[in-house]
Amino acid sequence: MALVFRGERFLSIPEAAECLRVTRLTVYRWLRGTRRAPQGIPLHRVIRDTRTQQAYIPRAIVRRLQHALRGARSHTARSKRQRT
Repeated sequence: MALVFRGERFLSIPEAAECLRVTRLTVYRWLRGTRRAPQGIPLHRVIRDTRTQQAYIPRAIVRRLQHALRGARSHTARSKRQRT
């Protein structure tokens, strides 16, 4: 469920993972810092629901991650094509 706080839209971890086409575990690892986010995009503006402790990521950061992942995937596909 998306959340709007101070005029900015935030996505829950499952929603963000679905938008990014990655697993929820990957998003949690980016948040904890155990895995580096694509292009080193900082995830410092994450907010938490005090009642459920659910983390929410700003839609703007999710959009930046989408662009970074799309670029990384297209680069991988290109390099595979060159090898064959």
